[in-house]
Amino acid sequence: MHEQKQPVAYPIARKNGSFTTNILAPEGVRYIAVFNYAPGHATDDKIV
Repeated sequence: MHEQKQPVAYPIARKNGSFTTNILAPEGVRYIAVFNYAPGHATDDKIV
């Protein structure tokens, strides 16, 4: 959708080209990704 110029959050690639990385958290390995900001508003009050 981002490539069609839609206002959506999209992942930001790491320097090595991947979109995810893992971190060691107290409860075990977690996988993370970073997304840009997408303007707009919540579609449901329960989301906020």
